[in-house]
Amino acid sequence: MNAPRRSHDGDARPDSGHNPSVDEGTAAVNAPTVTIDRAETGAQAPDDMTPSPRQRYIEGLRLLASVLEANENLPLPYEGASTAITFHYLGGENPREAMAEAARLIPSTWRKEVSDESEKFPAYIDLVGNLAGVKVRLVAFRDTVCKRVVTGTEDREVEEVVMPAVTRMVTKPVEVVEWDCGSLLGPRPMADEAPKAVA
Repeated sequence: MNAPRRSHDGDARPDSGHNPSVDEGTAAVNAPTVTIDRAETGAQAPDDMTPSPRQRYIEGLRLLASVLEANENLPLPYEGASTAITFHYLGGENPREAMAEAARLIPSTWRKEVSDESEKFPAYIDLVGNLAGVKVRLVAFRDTVCKRVVTGTEDREVEEVVMPAVTRMVTKPVEVVEWDCGSLLGPRPMADEAPKAVA
C-alpha cells in the first residue's frame, strides 16, 4: 500500500541547490580520510567484496560524522537536526512487532503521537525520540498497530448533511389485490326438511 508522503514537522525543506559560497574543491581536499573496519558494521561482505547497500549507508554515516566533527563551519544536515530521520513500518507481515523491536533496539526515550485520518493522509502512530542530538521517528499506520477500544460516549457537535426528499412519478408493475370473503355475506341457508316417518 502506497501512502502519501507527509512532512512530520510541517517545516519547508531548504533549497537543496548548489551553494556558490562553498568551494567544492577545497571541501574535498580538507575532508578527512576515514578507514572503515567492515567487521564493525555487523555484516559480512559478499564473496566479491562489494559492500551491500546497508554497509555503504553505515559507512556513509560514519564518514559524515567524521567530516562534521572536523569542520565546525559545516552546518548540520536538515534531517536529524531540524526534522527527524524516519524509520517507516508501513508494510510487512507484522508492522507492530517490527516497530516495537526497533524501539527496543534504539536507546531512546520515546514519545507517542497518534493522528486521526484526514483528507490528505491516513491515520498514523509515531514514536518520536533522540539519539543524543539526532532526532529519530518511527512511523506506522495507526490501524495496524493500535486496537480500537470504545471507552464511553460523549456529546459532540458534528456536521450532518441533510438533503430534501425528491419524488417523481414512474410506471412500474404493481400487484392488483382484491379480498375474497366467501359466502359470509350470502343468504342464510334453508333448514333441512324433517325426515319422513317410516310406515
